[in-house]
Amino acid sequence: FGDNLYGAGKALIQLHRSPDLIDESKLTADAPFELAIVPEQQAMTSEAVASLESFLSRGGTVITTGASGRSPEMAKLLGIRIAHENVADEAHVILKGGGSAGVFASWDRVELVEAKGLYPAYLSSEHDSLKPLPVNWSTAGLLDERNPEPAGFPAATIRRFGKGAAVHVPTDLFSVYWKFGNLDMLSWFREMLGMLQPAPLFYTDAQTYVEVVLRKKGDALLVHFINGNPGRDLSYVHTEDLWVDEIPPLGPITSWIRCPQRPRQVTFEPGGIVVQTSWGNGTLKVVLPRLEIHACLRVVGWNG
Repeated sequence: FGDNLYGAGKALIQLHRSPDLIDESKLTADAPFELAIVPEQQAMTSEAVASLESFLSRGGTVITTGASGRSPEMAKLLGIRIAHENVADEAHVILKGGGSAGVFASWDRVELVEAKGLYPAYLSSEHDSLKPLPVNWSTAGLLDERNPEPAGFPAATIRRFGKGAAVHVPTDLFSVYWKFGNLDMLSWFREMLGMLQPAPLFYTDAQTYVEVVLRKKGDALLVHFINGNPGRDLSYVHTEDLWVDEIPPLGPITSWIRCPQRPRQVTFEPGGIVVQTSWGNGTLKVVLPRLEIHACLRVVGWNG
């Protein structure tokens, strides 16, 4: 599956933050990944599926979307069967933590074989009346949460492999989020990640427009924070004028890092600014008081 497999673990934890592009040859027994995402890959070789199965048996997590479930070998691994393709042009989920999320895209009807339903799918309250329109905007506000209409298929499935888990979402979730940036979809994905990886390598309360990149250098973990705050709501811009006049500073930003042992030193670079931290139960908590444009957190003696 070439450049369309994403690995996460030692490098990152949030999909929307600079994933590593890998192929099946990188899913070796000593691979430093905990999460692999396979988006929209209809043609899957038996070797690729076998690599994913081994990864799952070692406790890894795999998330697939849309066309990735249509490969017979991949469907067998996911524990599902694709009954019909493109049965709906929108569907919603009710989040376990409250609220809902909708995805305007083609959905497949999947049947459970060895998998279990993770989220049921629902149709918008106006899906019939909106069909003649060019776009049926699938947003949370269109769902009747008190009396939702079942879509007749699961919005996400899960199959357990011991400590590993394979999740399938039968729609092109990531492309729709990339195009429209609906925060309800981001909330849904975050909720799923929270269930699948309750103790992530890295977690932060930074705003979504803060880019976070993790890299290891020697025995130090480097965490780069890049402020992408445009200073205005770009959704109100109806021209090609997307110039940003200023980048307002942000903060404070709190981050939690898996750290089995207390690190020897924690600083913000450049400048070697000593950071006030707390450490306990294998987790390092760090607060960045203020982020201008870029800051790098350097954790010396880290081995996550």
